Amino acid sequence: MTRPNPNSPTPTPAAGHNPNPRSPRTLALRRQLGWIVVAWMFGSLWMWTISGAAMTQFARGLGLPDWGFGLLAALPFIGTLFQLPASWVQERFGRRKAWFMTTLTLSRVLWITVALIPWIVPASWGGARWAVMLGMIGVSWIAGQMGTPAFMSWYSDLVPRRVRGRYTAQRNTMTLPLALVATVGVGWWLWSAEGAGASGEGAASADLLTIASLIIGFAGLAGTIDIVCFVWVRDPKPSRGHRDTDLRGLLLGPLKDRNFRRYLAYNFTLMLGLGFLGQYVWLFVFDGAGVSALEANLMLVAVPMIIRAVAYPVWGRLVDRLGKKPVLLIAGGMFVFGPVGWLLVTPELIWPGYLLTCISPLAWPGLEIANFNFMLGMAETRKGQRGGTAYVAVNSIVIGVGGALSGLMGGVIAGAIPGFRVEWVLDVPWLMGFEAGAAVVVTYHGVLFLVSMGFRVAALIWASTLHEPRATGTRDALRYMTAALYSNVRQGVLMPTRVVGRASQLSYRLRRRPVDRTTPPG
Repeated sequence: MTRPNPNSPTPTPAAGHNPNPRSPRTLALRRQLGWIVVAWMFGSLWMWTISGAAMTQFARGLGLPDWGFGLLAALPFIGTLFQLPASWVQERFGRRKAWFMTTLTLSRVLWITVALIPWIVPASWGGARWAVMLGMIGVSWIAGQMGTPAFMSWYSDLVPRRVRGRYTAQRNTMTLPLALVATVGVGWWLWSAEGAGASGEGAASADLLTIASLIIGFAGLAGTIDIVCFVWVRDPKPSRGHRDTDLRGLLLGPLKDRNFRRYLAYNFTLMLGLGFLGQYVWLFVFDGAGVSALEANLMLVAVPMIIRAVAYPVWGRLVDRLGKKPVLLIAGGMFVFGPVGWLLVTPELIWPGYLLTCISPLAWPGLEIANFNFMLGMAETRKGQRGGTAYVAVNSIVIGVGGALSGLMGGVIAGAIPGFRVEWVLDVPWLMGFEAGAAVVVTYHGVLFLVSMGFRVAALIWASTLHEPRATGTRDALRYMTAALYSNVRQGVLMPTRVVGRASQLSYRLRRRPVDRTTPPG
């Protein structure tokens, strides 16, 4: 038997990898992965809609107070506390696909029910309307989080490890255009309702609530279709479970891993700085920047979506080539400076500070893909090993606790200093396009942005302690990225001259007259 040469430039195929791209097994896998992309087209519509201006206007229309937005932001994270018992059920009884399809379908259908609140619960009930909304959304997030460990285990076994970064990036990139169109459409619809307020403020508010409820109902329908698409995707490693699974052992198993504990500390710290932003950044652009719903959707959803569409393929290739830890550090270092821009956004001048906030959507795909691949590596089924869903559950619980505390912390800060206001007068006329003497006003929103920045720095410190044996060193990764960036920029700069030079060669090429050698001279 001939052993493969480790110095050969042609890599040896991994075990279980069929190098024939036209084989039935490979074609079947591609069809399965294609269905996941189709499903996420509907899932992204659900996700971006419920986290956009429509949800903010819907909650406001039901009378939710400002401190309640902190609780609304905490609900997804509170739901993660139910992932551990869900992981125990899945490990004990198996049938992970049936489990996550049942729980996730229930989660998405409940959003359709939430959209019916303005039509079912009378306005005379007052605060009971938003209380019912919070209760139903809370149940929806609990059901969704209970299906997450089984889904992650199924997904990690389905998608080959060698292409996870690129496939995840491609999946997210292909679904962004549809989500972008929907986001702009939703923003325009809400903006038109705001502009119809000539008939009276009460009528405009009622129109906004009606339109927002229709949008939320559409999002719930799209989210349900997302899960139904998985009917046509098989379970690559079905299991009937292990009846001797112990809940205590399931919890303590992942916690014995030192590197995993560091990873938990990183995620917990990062979520402390991110949990409250999902709601209060929307309140800031409406109240602090004074923009319309259409402009808010463009600023917070559409433009970041375009930036992410460009960044996803780059970060996906870097994760597969360099490893997860260097990408986590590089993207995290960029992500730290995102909140600074919001401090410079004013109703009179929005774009200079807003351009600085675009660092966050540029860096976020790197953090997302690296984190997702970390968890897939822990959740995948290995021979002689079980309990991979426990890693997902414990990590999600830690993230959930951090996010819930973050949302509650944001609500406490917003409630404690609702009238906080500090004016910062700029004396440098050329700074970020501001005129000399212009004032930057910092409200309680600005305090929250600074708190978020501090937690991002602390999370970056934890990320530097992670251990990944196969990863490229961070310095080497930076050199590679710098060289690739220089090469791409150089090609882009020289491309016009090359095109012109090529065109001139084609335009002025002189051809010699053919010589007729059959006619004698003279």
